[in-house]
Amino acid sequence: MHTPAPVPRRSAPRRPTVHALALAVVVAAALASDVRAQTPPAAPPVLDVTGTASVAVAPDRAHLRFAVETTAATAAAAAEQNALLMQAVLDALAGAEVEGMKVETRGFSLTPRYRRDREGNMTADGYLAANTVRVTMPDLDAVGPIIDAAIRAGANRVDGLSYSSTEAPAARLEALRRAVASAEAEAEAVAGALGLELGPPLEVRVAGAPRAAPETVQL
Repeated sequence: MHTPAPVPRRSAPRRPTVHALALAVVVAAALASDVRAQTPPAAPPVLDVTGTASVAVAPDRAHLRFAVETTAATAAAAAEQNALLMQAVLDALAGAEVEGMKVETRGFSLTPRYRRDREGNMTADGYLAANTVRVTMPDLDAVGPIIDAAIRAGANRVDGLSYSSTEAPAARLEALRRAVASAEAEAEAVAGALGLELGPPLEVRVAGAPRAAPETVQL
């Protein structure tokens, strides 16, 4: 059984700001200031404007992904070693006692390994077992200690760290409101400079406004 080497303690990685982005395209009718000159009445000119907005929110969730990989001559041995190390990792995470932390196992794989001999032929070279676990926690200060605990217990791969915010849906709606207001203000400025009066919006399109996804941090 492999015994992990001591791992230096690390501080929590940088926390990025989670942004909710919005893009609203407003197509508004611009009416001429002197409608009497239109004989017969013509279709009003159309003004196409775009408004954008971004609302930043502080992250309040951290998402970590760990993996345990083991190799052995037989599939059974690789799987058994992997199960022992993964259980040690799960025990270490539970022992950290981070309030609100959620731990999920996400998948297990067992694949044969091959190597090329001197003649260029591929020959069997044992098996690789891999098991992954995902950790979600509201305590952002615990990220560094949790990474240390998992690695010391036997996790030999850190697949990623990302942050998200439970306020992202509300921030997205606010960004949409600001984007529409920005588009309306731009339309009014252009119409006023041309001596025209804005009519009601003809069409509103929302584009490029994805729901804020967890932002990944490079470890």
